[in-house]
Amino acid sequence: MTISATASNTVQPPEDVTLTITGDGGGGGGVITGGDGNGGGGGGDGGTAAPDPDYCVNNPCGLGDGDCDPGQCGPRLVCVNDVGAQYGLPAHYDVCEARGSRPDPDYCVNNACGLGDGDCDPGQCASGLVCVNDVGAQYGLPAHYDVCETPSDDPAPNPDLCMTYGPCGVGQGDCDPGQCNAGLVCVNDVGAQYDLPAYYDVCEVAPAG
Repeated sequence: MTISATASNTVQPPEDVTLTITGDGGGGGGVITGGDGNGGGGGGDGGTAAPDPDYCVNNPCGLGDGDCDPGQCGPRLVCVNDVGAQYGLPAHYDVCEARGSRPDPDYCVNNACGLGDGDCDPGQCASGLVCVNDVGAQYGLPAHYDVCETPSDDPAPNPDLCMTYGPCGVGQGDCDPGQCNAGLVCVNDVGAQYDLPAYYDVCEVAPAG
């Protein structure tokens, strides 16, 4: 048996009776199951959605979003482990935070490192960037952190650039064979074309064929 009543009425359902309450245009309806006469009402309109462990799989994750994995946060953000409670999420959730808020010495091991990211090691920066030593303070990171920069950020040409920070991208040098990114070759004495010393060898796109 089902008894219907308006939200303004008080109805005590007998045992084994379901009471359906229909609101007057306000909150959502609820269902009370009898037994002890103290059943709970249904949820109203606009409740809080349950946390989604796959949120960053299915959505672009911004600051304060989770649960994330490395590489799922937006630009200049990093996925920080087990800080969900600070964002109203389950405590074990990993959440996207601003780079530099929690420096991570393994950031470039677990994430694709772009301009201004660190701590890096040679070969961990995106194509066209180099890992420059001990410049973290310029990016809000610990001073000893190595950070990905464009070659033009270097104060002077570096004859050991590709050996120390490589592999090198297009237009970078001084290189030696095997120190350029895949698909590139180290071309001798073309530095002047790239605002480098004329005798520098520079990485260029390998000729077709």
